[in-house]
Amino acid sequence: AGYSYGGVVAFEIAKALEAVGERVEFVGIFNLPPHIQSRMHELDFVEGAVNLAFFLSLVTKDQAAKLPTLLRNKNLSKDEMAGYLVNMASQVRLAELDLTVAKFAAWVDLAQSMVELGRAYEPSGTVKSVSVFYAIPLRGTKEVWLKDQLMEWENFTRGPNRYIDVAGEHYTLMGPQHVTSFQATLRRELDRALGCD
Repeated sequence: AGYSYGGVVAFEIAKALEAVGERVEFVGIFNLPPHIQSRMHELDFVEGAVNLAFFLSLVTKDQAAKLPTLLRNKNLSKDEMAGYLVNMASQVRLAELDLTVAKFAAWVDLAQSMVELGRAYEPSGTVKSVSVFYAIPLRGTKEVWLKDQLMEWENFTRGPNRYIDVAGEHYTLMGPQHVTSFQATLRRELDRALGCD
């Protein structure tokens, strides 16, 4: 299973396992369509750093909306930008994550490398099926997100897929306010897929 970008990683791992004769009974996709190139092209270094800071709860949603323009206007180096974002976070949150400016900068570099790979990613092949857990998308409604983006997984599976509505938004579906309900939903889906119910 994979969350966001991790969804295509899970898909590729499942394909590789099936290719060597392994049985894959469950592939979980957490709020990601199979086609990711357009989103990856939107994420430059600044957007990527701010998104990661928001995802880690270093900045609020309102701050994340304003920060890319602010940071671009400041014309900061990558390390200065990492320091700026880390300095906005509460000391409690930084301690929870054991996060320093250097560690955050390394994480941003890793994330940006994945974005670069995603810009050329074109899904191909199939797996048996996927269970797509969908939340409120970054833009638009859940219904349009499901119909126009997530149901594209139908083109990359051999059997019927499952689409499971979960609480929260893309960046909060496994956050503190939703983690309990998400894990219960995931557990039910795993039990169903593995014949444990």
